Amino acid sequence: MTSGKHQSDAARTANGATNRIEDVAAGIKARVEQTLGELLVTAQGDAGRLHGAMQYGVLAPGKRVRATILVLCAGESHAAAALWPAAALEMVHAASLMLDDLPSMDNATLRRGRKAAHLAFGEDITILAAISLITRAFEVMATDPRNCEAKRARLAAILAKALGPAGLVRGQELDLAHVAPDASVEQIEHMHGMKTGALFAAAAAMGAVVADHGAGVAEAFRLAGCDIGIAYQAYDDLLDVVATAEAAGKDVRRDDAKATVVSLLGAGGAELRARARLEAAHARLRAIGRSGDGLAAYLDVLTRTLEKPVGTAARSTSPVAGRPA
Repeated sequence: MTSGKHQSDAARTANGATNRIEDVAAGIKARVEQTLGELLVTAQGDAGRLHGAMQYGVLAPGKRVRATILVLCAGESHAAAALWPAAALEMVHAASLMLDDLPSMDNATLRRGRKAAHLAFGEDITILAAISLITRAFEVMATDPRNCEAKRARLAAILAKALGPAGLVRGQELDLAHVAPDASVEQIEHMHGMKTGALFAAAAAMGAVVADHGAGVAEAFRLAGCDIGIAYQAYDDLLDVVATAEAAGKDVRRDDAKATVVSLLGAGGAELRARARLEAAHARLRAIGRSGDGLAAYLDVLTRTLEKPVGTAARSTSPVAGRPA
């Protein structure tokens, strides 16, 4: 009886902790979306369809994972100061998705459960809106009233590096080239580290800057963010294989011509690889100490969210001749 009671108590404690971090994450998401709406209205002027396309890209239903990571790394006492940087990060992310979906890139038709921006507004307006979102993001960081000038400069530099030729843009170039047909898992994850991991790493590092963490802690956060981003991309590739477009909220079966972790390891192997990355992130956060507790708790919730739509299918799928069954 005593052992059973202790197990029940432990289960209730775990459930309570999960509910708390889910509530915290939901609160962050709501505040970031409110901030995004306010910042886009402030920037509107007489922008016509351009502003509509900017709103369409940014305010579409999304998880706001990167923004949540940034705010959690900043910590509760710096959450207010993290909101504008988090909103700027979401603007850049939205712009990258709008460009990624263009016919000259991935030629996607669906994003976040609705038409891709270029189908709703045309390619010309979509390109202009994406550029406008990126420039607005840096304007937001440059004029952020809650962070000092030195912090604003560091935040802008982190995001610019993540976005540029050593980050997301280079990763997208490699992805368009479909990597090499004989690429290794390590080479594919290196590309994922730029295409997807760069913004996750930037989110964690920017949160550390807002919180005035030292260089060592900031670097640990950055590396944990990169690990999370690479795992996130692996799960995204799994979704491409096992999910319907309706369930994924975007086009699927887009990666058949690409070398991916799934094509090399099969769906089950790719899931194991992703879990290993998430464990690596947990190890980095444990080494940070209490400052990493918020992101570590959220990571548990995020892992369950990522695994839910792919888990059953992935575990029942095995690689055949290097391709998922």
